[in-house]
Amino acid sequence: MKKLLALVTLMIIATTAFAQMDAGDNAIGVYTTTTAVANCRTTMVAVQANLTTYLMATRFTNSHGMSGYECGVAVVLPGGLELVDPPTVTLPAGWLNVGTWPNFQCAGGPSNPVLNGPTIQLAKIVIANYVGDDPETADPLGTPSLIVAVGPCNPSSFGAGTLWPQYPTGPGYADGQDPGILARLVPSSNTPAGPPNFFKVYAAGPGACPVVPEGNTSWSDVKALYR
Repeated sequence: MKKLLALVTLMIIATTAFAQMDAGDNAIGVYTTTTAVANCRTTMVAVQANLTTYLMATRFTNSHGMSGYECGVAVVLPGGLELVDPPTVTLPAGWLNVGTWPNFQCAGGPSNPVLNGPTIQLAKIVIANYVGDDPETADPLGTPSLIVAVGPCNPSSFGAGTLWPQYPTGPGYADGQDPGILARLVPSSNTPAGPPNFFKVYAAGPGACPVVPEGNTSWSDVKALYR
């Protein structure tokens, strides 16, 4: 995060759609569209087709926007299977990731230093939705079910041994006006998935929906961790 904070200046851009699926303020999740109203898919695409998703900050409340963010993204496949190739990631124009997949340590550049708005597209993630050449690894609809989870990047700016030890490791962002001020982004679900401190925020496959709870009560335990 220290590397990315050095890259930012001041300017605001915004996306305008409100996220209707999300359970609380200043959340981070993965969705099927940039309007952040759906985070699951029951109709799978064909083998070796691409699955397009969007990493979104939703119900974002900081009027200064964000000048950088960090998180980790995990694609979890059944039976310990792994993707053949890492997903293709596209950041907002002018933004840079100083990390490598699955770690996002991102900041704006001179042409686009700050993202702002109630719903912010942090990245477009295109998953090559197959696991190999063996057709037996595919389900009857085309490909295995998969889960996308969000959690901390590695290394994280939060947690024991960092400048923000009062927070558990997890996603976060840098203030758009003062990049030296970091705050938390809360995963949009309280269902653990994948590595430690990661939470299921997207799913594809039969029976995948719903993913994100519609009310605050069912995820209050995870939300409380990030206050």
